[in-house]
Amino acid sequence: VTNPEGQNVSVSFNSSEQLVNISVSFSGAESATLTEADFTEAGGTYTAVYEGSSDGTYNATLDTAEDAAGNDGASGQSDETVVDTTAPSISAGEFTVTNPGGQNVSISFNSSEQLANISVSLSGPESATLTEADFTEDGGTYTAVYEGSSDGTYNATLDTADDAAGNDGATGQSDETAIDTTAPTIPSGAFPATMP
Repeated sequence: VTNPEGQNVSVSFNSSEQLVNISVSFSGAESATLTEADFTEAGGTYTAVYEGSSDGTYNATLDTAEDAAGNDGASGQSDETVVDTTAPSISAGEFTVTNPGGQNVSISFNSSEQLANISVSLSGPESATLTEADFTEDGGTYTAVYEGSSDGTYNATLDTADDAAGNDGATGQSDETAIDTTAPTIPSGAFPATMP
């Protein structure tokens, strides 16, 4: 049982004989029954696609697999797949870029789901790309620190935030921070000592 695309669920199994009566029941996110009319056969492999309309876990059970003589090869074979078409929620207001110290840049954001693929691009005085390997996660909050070596205004943009199903929660969330580690220059002659 697999999720080929969208909220569809594909059921596939092999049979050593031609089948004339098939029944596969779905439970979980939705309930339904597929029959022999829903299946195609090629080389002993039977395949059907159920067009679902819900996210969640779909469990499929082979209830009937009869040959022409009425012999049933079904013994409760089952499998399940998770359908997830919902992108992670990442609020633009919770995507923050700060200067924790020195010329370093800290990027932090919250995600409603565990992320499998992250890409954050930095521009400004330096250009770089941070990926999921650069981030730590704690309670849905993802944080990474870029070790910069230049003063200036750094802009960070969330380019990719994929969950395990490949749904992308990135919508161009961005923020910036200004780094200034240069002390003012005050010439010694510009600070005269006078007697009032």
